[in-house]
Amino acid sequence: MAKQRDPVLDSMRGIGIVLMVLGHSGFPGTGFIYLFHMALFFMLSGWLFSLRGGLVHFAKRKVVTLWLPFVLANTAFTVLNNLFLRLNILTGDERILALPGNIVTTPTTLKDVIGRTAHWCVFDGGTQLGGALWFIQALFQISILYAVVEFLLQKLLRGGDTLIAQGLVSGVLLWVGWVLVRQAACLAAAWPKFSAVLAYLGRATMPIVIL
Repeated sequence: MAKQRDPVLDSMRGIGIVLMVLGHSGFPGTGFIYLFHMALFFMLSGWLFSLRGGLVHFAKRKVVTLWLPFVLANTAFTVLNNLFLRLNILTGDERILALPGNIVTTPTTLKDVIGRTAHWCVFDGGTQLGGALWFIQALFQISILYAVVEFLLQKLLRGGDTLIAQGLVSGVLLWVGWVLVRQAACLAAAWPKFSAVLAYLGRATMPIVIL
């Protein structure tokens, strides 16, 4: 029996995908789209959040569906780096090269592939063609962070409602993310803190949307 689709969820996903494509294509309303289009995906993740099966099961699922694809994709891009150089696929644009991990414009060796794969395993840096995978990294980090907080709150509250407590924790994380950005710290470190609020809002609004 096929899994029943949620038309509301599918519609929101579709809208988000269309907006993402428009935002990366020079659409005149890009500035407006960037205000919320990625936030929508984080909220949808919160909407679907569930610790059924336990924290370990949840973490294993995220490793397989988020962490592993991130590592494999960046490793593949690194392995194919020399081919991309010959085909002039990699860019020398200074704006792109300034981003972490993107200054790979020279041939790579087997040692480079092994070393960089070790970096991908801890989300350190990236590749030019894998730049869009920042979302996978942020989603993995916030998923694990949110799940750990939820697990601890369930233990502390002994099975009680954790929604309000999660909201307070998410508010604190939002403040921490804001401080990191204000101090010109790495945005990658701030993203999970911002995203915690978005995931929380998705989870909190789910009953409202359903009703």
